[in-house]
Amino acid sequence: VVSYIEAHRDRKLSLEELSMEAGVSSFPLHRLFLVYTGEPIAGFIRRTRLSAGKALLDRQPDASVIDVGIALGYD
Repeated sequence: VVSYIEAHRDRKLSLEELSMEAGVSSFPLHRLFLVYTGEPIAGFIRRTRLSAGKALLDRQPDASVIDVGIALGYD
């Protein structure tokens, strides 16, 4: 699930989609993810997107923050 999130962080990810990817229902996935990573799924997605955004802005300092946010799945 972690690698799936990292590969698809540029779009909205639902708990149902991640559950289907993992092959378990949403409640066990949420609990197992928290145990495995130490953070909730939503927090992991947010941190992953923010890290990618920072890296993109470091590489392209003239990039618009709005454009970077949109590219990473934010509305």
